[in-house]
Amino acid sequence: MVIACDKSGYPAMIKYTTENSNYHEFIKIKKVPCLGSVKEIDILEALEEEYDLVLLVGCPIDSCFHQNGSRFAQRRVDRINNLLEESGVRKRVFISFVTAEKISEIRRTLDLISSTQAQEELKP
Repeated sequence: MVIACDKSGYPAMIKYTTENSNYHEFIKIKKVPCLGSVKEIDILEALEEEYDLVLLVGCPIDSCFHQNGSRFAQRRVDRINNLLEESGVRKRVFISFVTAEKISEIRRTLDLISSTQAQEELKP
């Protein structure tokens, strides 16, 4: 599942899925006004429902449209991942900071997710 801010994350994800149509059918994108509006409970509920991972996509930290939303989201992602790791849960949350025009960071994050999943599968 992807949660994307409407200023940069959502347009970047639409552009990415349009250019990489083979991924489009596997990605559910939820648009939010700002990543700062995404609460920890929202992410945990998504993980609890059916998703093994959640990717937040939003404005670069220093150019967040809502000033500190991306910074708040990064802290929440870090806290959730620490909680998941301490609990022995293999699900993870990732975050990617992009502009609507520059989507290369999405590909880098998806590559990171793929390599992380492969490493998790190798663990006993």
